[in-house]
Amino acid sequence: MYKDYIIDQLIALLVDQEWEYRYNKKIANLKVSAKFRNLATVEDIDYATSRSLDRNVLERLASFDFLKRKENLIITGLKEKVRVILPKH
Repeated sequence: MYKDYIIDQLIALLVDQEWEYRYNKKIANLKVSAKFRNLATVEDIDYATSRSLDRNVLERLASFDFLKRKENLIITGLKEKVRVILPKH
């Protein structure tokens, strides 16, 4: 499999694999040390009508595009009734 690679490509491949391994291990350790009560993902969200969740707003939040555009995010409201204000672009 690797016989078609030159030495530079093999070294680059090894470095990339090592970096990815260490990064994934770091993320896993951070998750454990954070002691999250629930490990939920965006895909786990229940958009049932009784919950009044706006799928579009949550997907925009999950994309973190507002960070890339250096925009602010305002979250207001009580625990039961949270309102997210995103700038219109």
